[in-house]
Amino acid sequence: MSRESVYSKIKSVKTLLLCAAVVLLALLARPGGLLRQAQTKTELDKFEPALRSAALNDEVREKLKNPLTKAGQVVFLSVCDGKQRARVYSGTGPDLDSAWSAAKNKLEDGLIEQPLQIRWLKADIVCRVQPVSAKQLAIGLKKARHNYYRFGLSFDSTFSKALIEQEMDGARGYNYEKGGLHLSNINSYLKKAHRPTISKLPKKYWRFQCLGYLYGEDGQIYALTPQGREYGRRLIGLIDKAYAAQIISNASAYLRNQIKPDGTFCYAIQPRINKESKSYNTIRHAGAIWSLCQSYRVNGEASDLKEVQKAIGYLQKQTIYSAPDACYLYSPESNDCHLGGNALAILALTEYMDAAKTDEYKELCRAYGNGILTMMDQKTGEFVHILKKDFSLKQKFSVIYYDGEAAFALARLYKLTGDKKYLEAAQRAADHFIAADYTKHCDHWVAYAFNEITKYTDSRPDYYQFALKNITVNMNKLEQIRTPAPTKLEMLMAAFETYDRMLNKGLDPGKFDSKRFLRLIYSRADVQLNGYFFPEFAMYMAEPERILYAFTERAADYRTRIDDVQHNLGGYCAYWNNYDSLIGRGLLDSLQKPENSPSASSPKEFANSGAKPANSKAKPAGRSVKPKDKNKG
Repeated sequence: MSRESVYSKIKSVKTLLLCAAVVLLALLARPGGLLRQAQTKTELDKFEPALRSAALNDEVREKLKNPLTKAGQVVFLSVCDGKQRARVYSGTGPDLDSAWSAAKNKLEDGLIEQPLQIRWLKADIVCRVQPVSAKQLAIGLKKARHNYYRFGLSFDSTFSKALIEQEMDGARGYNYEKGGLHLSNINSYLKKAHRPTISKLPKKYWRFQCLGYLYGEDGQIYALTPQGREYGRRLIGLIDKAYAAQIISNASAYLRNQIKPDGTFCYAIQPRINKESKSYNTIRHAGAIWSLCQSYRVNGEASDLKEVQKAIGYLQKQTIYSAPDACYLYSPESNDCHLGGNALAILALTEYMDAAKTDEYKELCRAYGNGILTMMDQKTGEFVHILKKDFSLKQKFSVIYYDGEAAFALARLYKLTGDKKYLEAAQRAADHFIAADYTKHCDHWVAYAFNEITKYTDSRPDYYQFALKNITVNMNKLEQIRTPAPTKLEMLMAAFETYDRMLNKGLDPGKFDSKRFLRLIYSRADVQLNGYFFPEFAMYMAEPERILYAFTERAADYRTRIDDVQHNLGGYCAYWNNYDSLIGRGLLDSLQKPENSPSASSPKEFANSGAKPANSKAKPAGRSVKPKDKNKG
């Protein structure tokens, strides 16, 4: 054989070896490759034993020593990388250990087929089971508030086909209108999860609830509330100043990241299907700016103000002038100008200037204020609500909230300019609110307005009295709201600032039930977190990290809109800002209440919940580090 032939064969062998190496590396590195599988196995070995130890604690074992189902004990394990909806694996067995092992084996098999980087691992252990007929299920769904049927569902007695509550919610499995199930939605979810579908609905179901535990990305394990309105949410100790600050930091990061290059926000997301709304609301755009500037005072994030400048630019583009010194915020979506638009524009810009230490938009605010004055009856203090684009009257009344917004903004404008005409106009509006008894509206903007006006009007004790009456008259109503209602925390905190100032000035609050008031404030701060996308809720949505740590409206199909975040931020910023005063006025003492009190939870109420926190100290909002500035949308 010639030398050239030998060299040629050697070259061919080298080429073949090189190709084989490339192919092997590709197989190893592919999403389901051996390297990814090994990495996933390592991650699971890190997460699972610690979660198992925390979840199968002595108290849980004692509580669940007797089998609850025909199949014995039932365990669900949910795994999520944050980028896609959690995958859920279930296991059954005569005892907790065997049920856990069965679920773990399915989880391991699933991760071999589809490896992922584990961000959260969650365990749900069935602790309550009740058989229900199809008719009973229908009645329960029709009676429940939309998306508040707080049960998982098994389609057979052996739990071979069962979905935990969060899966049913994420898949939109419950049909609240007709009282039944959206079988097509459930099967679509099961198909995407590579699980057997359901060909026919049974005549009998088994509804259930679970003891839950979450292993978070911060390395902490969180016990989840096993019942009540906080069901499925992490057990929380005291919502103190540090906890509130972390909530604000996380939620404001979400809102800041919704600002697009053109200055608009990603207005709303339907997180179950990861769909962005095509509608818009310029007034809520202004409100979102306001809340981001409030948040800056808490977290000091310079990026908040930097991104806000883009949003302010959009606001300026939507401003139209009727005269050189009078303008209106134009709403292109409705082709008109709203009283509330001018008010929110003033609140947004004055808050920005105060935070940024500038007077850049002072004259623009004055022009917005003059626009409000053109919409006000100077004798009665009443406002008209909507003007056409040519500034003629379109609609005398729209929503009651505009009145309080306008009065609040005029008082803020007085603080900015020192021009008494704005304060006098705000007082005329306040006099109208008193004469027309606006307490009947249970309006947070009225509370904001009186809080601001009383900063500059010592000679009007009736303003303070009305501010407290606004709370007293509505106390029962506020206590009976058992779901997140973010404007009510804003209302309570605005009233507290007024009350605190009243006491500091030596004014008599009369027969005002301060303990009940303080208890209600804490109740609201606690209940609002039921609408907060902690990982244990977010992981069952289509793209969890997109809506992580945002606030959502559960009853509106988990809608996550900029004003949902805005109002929550407003309430928590006020809570943070006044926390020391709340403590000084007796907040902690007020939480030591009788068990049958209608007010909501105190930090000690979970003592007999059937599950202990895996960690003695709750981590603020489930994070040990500052939120990443990577939310999409």
